[in-house]
Order: sequence, then C-alpha cells, then structure tokens
Amino acid sequence: MSEIDEQTEALKGLHELLGELPQEPAECPDPACPKGTDAPLARLVESFMWWEAGGRHAPAAVEKLCAELVDYNELRICLPDEVLAIIGTKYPRGQERCERLNAALNAVYNREHALNLETLLSMPKREARVYLDGLDGITPFIASRVMLLTLGAHAFPVDSRVASVLSEASIAEPDEQPAQIAAKMERLLRAGECREIYLGVERLIETPRKPKVKAEPQPKSEPKPDPEPEPIAEPLAEPATAPAPEPAPKPAPEPAPEPVPEQSQAEPAPSSDDETTPKPHPEPGTE
Repeated sequence: MSEIDEQTEALKGLHELLGELPQEPAECPDPACPKGTDAPLARLVESFMWWEAGGRHAPAAVEKLCAELVDYNELRICLPDEVLAIIGTKYPRGQERCERLNAALNAVYNREHALNLETLLSMPKREARVYLDGLDGITPFIASRVMLLTLGAHAFPVDSRVASVLSEASIAEPDEQPAQIAAKMERLLRAGECREIYLGVERLIETPRKPKVKAEPQPKSEPKPDPEPEPIAEPLAEPATAPAPEPAPKPAPEPAPEPVPEQSQAEPAPSSDDETTPKPHPEPGTE
C-alpha cells in the first residue's frame, strides 16, 4: 500500500464525519478587534478565547473585549480578574485563560517594546512558530491556530475538543496528548489541507448531531438438538406364580331332532307307471 493510500485510509473515518455537515464553504472571517490592531495580534487574542471553549463562547467574548477596551494594550494592563469580569465568570477555564493571555501580551510587549506582532508577517514560517511557542502563557493550540489561519503555515490546532473528534474518527488514541495528535495530523495531511479540515472539525463540534445507536448483534441461532428417542417400554415381568387357567366354557346342548311323522298304513301311492289311464266317458246314446 502506497503512502497516499495509507493516508486516505487513516483519514477515512474523519471524512465520513465531515460528510455529515451541510455542504458549505469553509469560512474563517477576520476576528473582531479594536481599530489599529495588526492581524497576527488580533488572531492571537481570538485564539486565546477559542482554546478549550470553541465557537459557542469565543466570538461573543471577543466582541465584549472590543466593546469594553480602547485597544489591546489596555487589555494587557488589565488584571486577569478584570478581564474575567468582562468575558464572564462562567467562561470555561476562565481564570487560567485570563492569566495566560496577560502573560502572553506582556511577553510580546517586552520583546517588541510595543504591543505589535507585525514582525511575524515577514518571518519565515519556521521562525515565526518558534517565536510564538516562546511566548509566556501560550499553548500549542493557540500558536498553531495563528500559524494556520493568519500566516498560512502547515499546522493543525488541537485541544481537547478537537482531540475528541479525532478520537471518534479513530485517528487519535484516548491517551494521546494534543501536541502528539497535532503532529500526527500534520503528517497525514498534505500542504493546503489543514485549513479546510480544521475548520470542518470546528463546525462539526458546534453542529448538534444525533447520537448513533449501535445495532445490537443478533444472537446466533444455535442448531436445534436432535430429539431424544423415546424410551422403549420394557416388557412387564411375568408374575412368580402363573394364574390358574380359566375353565373352558361348556358346549351348548345340541337341539333334539324333530320327530319324523310316521307314514300311514295306507297303500303307497302308485307310481306314475302304475297309474291307469282313465277311461273315457261313453257318449250318450251309445250304450
């Protein structure tokens, strides 16, 4: 099997999941941001809101920051608790998120002596990734998202949400770390495929889906056993003493013969030879 075939087979489950989505083009609009914010910095702040939260929370949080703050330098000098009050105290992993964001913005300011990331646009992509990974508070998901969506690099952002989908598609193992899964996806996907696949996974996460009901395996019909032969009745044992034979029935008395009537003393009737021919009567007048 060629390398391309292996990649296709490995991504088969993921493509089947993405095939359940409506056929819409994968879009990724520029993030909302205060006026004058450069694209990499705007994506960085947006990606902090997407990490372990997703599209159900991040767009609204970014809009609140833009509405409450003059620029992202003001965001930098805000205390983490103040930022948390803006995005909402019930925001997923809110306290940790705000602390990480504050540390990253201050790291950028210390390097650039301004809150500006335009320098990433002119860097080779490999160096830009090293730059982002070196920021305090950054996570691999956030760095990969900036590299993929703004700098056009070959990267695949993975947090626990994305890892769950890839595990459902049998690409990731339950015990694999997000960084390991991201490296695996970057090996499986060709150049230019990461953006579309990643945006599709994010849409898949946000799209309500009906849980698949696994069909219960039908029990195998066991062959019916052959019917057991009926037991043959054993002959009854003869009694120790045979019963006395019954007496034979007496024959019925024969009826007495009917008496034959005795012939009379009269002469026997003459035989036909001895019969006399009757004499004819004489005619009158002849005598």
